[in-house]
Amino acid sequence: MDQPKHEQPARDLPGEVAYFLALWRNVHRPPPPRLSHYTDAAGLCGIVRSGSLWATHIYYLNDSLEFKYGSQVINNIFTHEIDSSQGQITQRLRRLQECYQSHFAIWESLADPYVVCFCEAGNLLSQWRAYATNGSGFAIEFEPARLIQALERDPEISENSKLLKVLYDDNEQRQFTKLAIDQLVKAFDAHPEQEVLDSVPLVFSEMSLCFKHRAFAEEDEWRLVFMPRTEGFVDVRVREGRLLPYASVHFGDPNERPPYSTIVHGPTLEAENTKRAIKMLLGKTNKYWDLVVITGSDAPLRSR
Repeated sequence: MDQPKHEQPARDLPGEVAYFLALWRNVHRPPPPRLSHYTDAAGLCGIVRSGSLWATHIYYLNDSLEFKYGSQVINNIFTHEIDSSQGQITQRLRRLQECYQSHFAIWESLADPYVVCFCEAGNLLSQWRAYATNGSGFAIEFEPARLIQALERDPEISENSKLLKVLYDDNEQRQFTKLAIDQLVKAFDAHPEQEVLDSVPLVFSEMSLCFKHRAFAEEDEWRLVFMPRTEGFVDVRVREGRLLPYASVHFGDPNERPPYSTIVHGPTLEAENTKRAIKMLLGKTNKYWDLVVITGSDAPLRSR
């Protein structure tokens, strides 16, 4: 791993924990210049008109077990480390695992992470099929730097949201988990036990949100995770007959250039009419609509 870029921690932390967090944060910096959000026609209209992204509660994503996967990885590595250790190290590892399990059980029942999913690839067949009505939807290409800047208008959104890279590689997941555990074990030598245990949620919470099974690796996903502190951001919508809790993440101002640079229509749509309709939609919602590039996918996907 590269050496971390040091930054001032949000609060006083054991140095070992701060070192790990610096390494972990570097994984997510900087984001790529563009990230695509695949959606259907209703989603495109909603995003453009409202200047908002609807973040779905993590329990209601397509893979309902996704949130538990990261925890399973972390617990398995804890167990392996305990089985491979002796004496005082074993006791420290057990205390850390117990603390992590208690934290995750509480977080699982009380926390409300809402997620907007993005893909590094702007023209991926699997994404057109799964998230864009089998090619009849759209991919909105956001510029992450400008999106983050736009979110800063609302302090609650800015303070409680993060853009995170999803990790699929088993070795990378094990490497980060093992490093986190090693640094926490080391911290016991120089810090009170409770101070080390209080750092456990900070160390592992984002990993639970960012670890995903390698079968999904083609997605190259990044996710905007929003954990609202007030109920005003949260509502319930209907999609394909399901009730989905969501949080509205507002980014838009009709008098400012939007943080998306391109809208790509799906490969199964009729190009000229679709582009004309997108221009009409943009023209009614944003002063700088003509700066958004409108194009079509050439992916070899046939309409059904």
